[in-house]
Amino acid sequence: MLEIRSLVKSFGSTPVIDGADFAVAERSFTVVCGPPGNGKSVLARMICGLVEPDQGRILLDGRDITGTPPGSRSIGYVPQSFALFPQYSVESNIGYPLRVAGEDKAAISAKVRDVAAMLGVQDILPKRVDQISGGQSQRVSMARGLVRQSSLYILDDPLVGLDFKLREQFTEDLRLLQQDLGATFLYFTSEPLEAMALADTVGVLSGGRFVETADMPEAYLDPQHVDTALTLGFPRANKMTAKVSRNGTSTTLTTNFFTATLHDWHADVDQVELVVRPEDLSLLPREGTLHVPGDLELIEDLGGESIVYIRGGDEPQLLTAVTGSDAPELHGDIKGVWFDAHALMTFDPATGRRISGAIGDAS
Repeated sequence: MLEIRSLVKSFGSTPVIDGADFAVAERSFTVVCGPPGNGKSVLARMICGLVEPDQGRILLDGRDITGTPPGSRSIGYVPQSFALFPQYSVESNIGYPLRVAGEDKAAISAKVRDVAAMLGVQDILPKRVDQISGGQSQRVSMARGLVRQSSLYILDDPLVGLDFKLREQFTEDLRLLQQDLGATFLYFTSEPLEAMALADTVGVLSGGRFVETADMPEAYLDPQHVDTALTLGFPRANKMTAKVSRNGTSTTLTTNFFTATLHDWHADVDQVELVVRPEDLSLLPREGTLHVPGDLELIEDLGGESIVYIRGGDEPQLLTAVTGSDAPELHGDIKGVWFDAHALMTFDPATGRRISGAIGDAS
C-alpha cells in the first residue's frame, strides 16, 4: 500500500503540490486525473524518488521511503516520454534497469524475454530503437518499466502522443496486464476517458491537492466536488453560476441561461455552481423539463452520436449536448436544450463541495 501524507513541492514561489494526501490500495488500478499543469508528473516523480519533496512523507507498505534513493524503492516507472536510448537495441533498453541494479546477465536475459513476450515485442528485441515504430517504442518503454519485479508501478501519462487507435488498444492491454501481474498500478493522466476505463479508484488532483478520491464509477455518477464533476466525463460537463432566492417552500435559481423554481430543495447559500452533463441535455422538448433557449453553433458528428454546441443568447459560453446520430437532421429545428431538474448537480462556490439534497420537480 502507498500513502502520501501532506506532500508539498514548490518551484520558486510557485506551489505545485500543496499538501497532497492520498492512499493507494494494494493490487488496485488507481488513477490520478486532472488537467495538464496540475502537478501530476511532479507527484509521480516524487513517489519514484526523482524529485525531492519540500515537506511531507511517502510510505510504501508502511516504510517511510521519502529520503530513499530511487534505485532502492522497488518501484517500476514508465515515464511520460519514451526516454529510450536510440542507438541501443530493444533488448538492451528493456534490460537497462536490471543492469543498473547489478543483476547477472542470465537473469536479465530471462526477465527481458518474459516481459517482452507479455507486451508483444519479443520479435523486435535485436532491433535498434530508431528502427521501430512509435507504438512499438511505447511498448518497449512499458517493458523497461515493468521488467523490475515490483509491487508498485508508476505510469506517468504513458499514452500521451499516441494516436487514438493506439491509445484505445493500450488502454485495453494495460487493464489486462495489471490483472496478470497482480500488482498495484498508479496511473497519471489528463484524459478522463482513460481514467474511467482503467480505474478501480480515481483521485482528482486540483490546485496541488486531491479534492476527491472515490471508486469508479461512483466518482462519475455522484461527484462530491465540482472539479470531479468537470474532470470526469467527455465531453466536459456544463457549469453555470446561479443566484439563489427563497420564497417559502420554494427556491429559485437564476442563471444567465434560465430561471427555475425548485421544490423540495433548500440550501443556506446565496449562490451555487450548477453542473449538468451533456448526455442529460435533450434537443427535443419533454414534459416536465426545463428549457434553455439557444441557437445551434456547431455539430460534431461522431457516427453513433453527435456532440452539439448551443449558444444561449449573447453568452460567450456554449452549452454542450450529446445526442443520437440523427442530430444533423435537426439543423433548422433546434430551439435550445431541455433537461430534467433532477440532472442538476449543485456545488458550493466557496468550497467546491457538493450541496447535499436531491433536487425535486422544477417549474
